[in-house]
Amino acid sequence: MLSNLYHWFWKDENWLPAGYTWTDIEDANGVTYPHPKDLLATIPLAFMLVIVRYSFERTVGVLLSRVMGVRDHLRLKPDPNPILESFFQTQSQNPKEAQLSHLASQCHLSVRQTQRWFRRRRNQARPNLTKKFCESSWRLFFYFSSSFGIFLAIYNPLKTGLYFCYLLEMSFYQSLLLTLPFDVKRKDTMEQIIHHFIVIILLFISYCGNLLSFGGVTLLLHDITDILLEVSHSLFSCQGAFRCHILGGRRHLCGRVCYRVLGLESRRPYFKSKLRHLLCDPGQIA
Repeated sequence: MLSNLYHWFWKDENWLPAGYTWTDIEDANGVTYPHPKDLLATIPLAFMLVIVRYSFERTVGVLLSRVMGVRDHLRLKPDPNPILESFFQTQSQNPKEAQLSHLASQCHLSVRQTQRWFRRRRNQARPNLTKKFCESSWRLFFYFSSSFGIFLAIYNPLKTGLYFCYLLEMSFYQSLLLTLPFDVKRKDTMEQIIHHFIVIILLFISYCGNLLSFGGVTLLLHDITDILLEVSHSLFSCQGAFRCHILGGRRHLCGRVCYRVLGLESRRPYFKSKLRHLLCDPGQIA
């Protein structure tokens, strides 16, 4: 059964253009083709990127946040209370009125004091602006660097550069999945998880199918638009301190609008011309 599943998974028509077989892309005469086993290197590289990321955030990210004027709001710490802390950790961070009354009687506090304790405790659990800014600055740095590298690799006759771009991109999204439990909680966390998994799967399929130029152009368009998105996130963290006289408080909205416009207007004509040309001409896919 496993043998049949293996042969079905690696069928020629599942991975290669029509008229091609796996024997056509075996290494020969000095020509090297992509192999799925090459992507095993992304696993240790993902852990290395996690180390690089946290080093970047704690040095460059913190320094940039100070330069941009990011200041964390002063948050009052709640008084130590084992009963309330246990309830906060195990049951609910926002108890109902009946629960507040019961907890207040247990701790010999008023309901108002108990509400204040939970409010301060929730504020302590929220990520500060510096953490948000550092995470956005790391993603901005990676997207900018990868866009520049992919742009150079696409127009280079040697496809070795695209191989390293694939390694970095897959490792980057794997590292995002690894650090997701420790990152700032977002409203679209589930959508982000689905997005990262889909990107990894598409990168794997395009690499195994030798669609390096196709995938490289797609990655370039994807990362370029994400630069604006991360810029808007970074500026949003600076909203209370680093004022822009032209955009004012609307710079986060302007960044998102530019992200949408650039994403649609850059991908639509390029997909119609460059990518369709690559798909119709198998000789230029590799």
